[in-house]
Amino acid sequence: MSRPDVLDSLTIPTPCPVAWSSMAGGDRVRFCGKCRKHVYNISRMTRDEALETIASTEGGICVQLKRRPDGTISTGDCWAQLRRARQRGLLALLAVLPVVLVAQLSAMVVGHRGLESLFRRPRVTLGESPAQAPEPLKLVPIPPYDGVLGGAPPPVDVERIRAEYRRRHPHAKRGR
Repeated sequence: MSRPDVLDSLTIPTPCPVAWSSMAGGDRVRFCGKCRKHVYNISRMTRDEALETIASTEGGICVQLKRRPDGTISTGDCWAQLRRARQRGLLALLAVLPVVLVAQLSAMVVGHRGLESLFRRPRVTLGESPAQAPEPLKLVPIPPYDGVLGGAPPPVDVERIRAEYRRRHPHAKRGR
């Protein structure tokens, strides 16, 4: 893991209240009329240019910067680094893609041959008798389902159930 450099440890104890858009100048350097100093936009410089500018002013510098959520400073060469990383990733993809395609096609061929062998019919050439066909499956009749564990359910004695209910719930309202 790389150690943070001067740029990432840069702090601004008292930020200038003057807006960057109200200062006179270009994209990289503008002049602040309030503090009478040049303000450098680090986001428009490369990392090396920003470090060189900070070193040449010996820390007495006003800067405009953008800090990422991880605390590092965004510089103008971030997009170039991102483009280079994407190109490396694209080259890796292009190098691996033929291997993946060959592996996929091989797997498809092996799978197709396996399925073909399962459903292949025996070949019959002229002069040979065809192989004996297998006997058809015999269907075994299934007896009808007639209750739990093969027996019919017991008859329901409704009067006995009502009498038991009345005994347990003497205050229940009678429906008849």
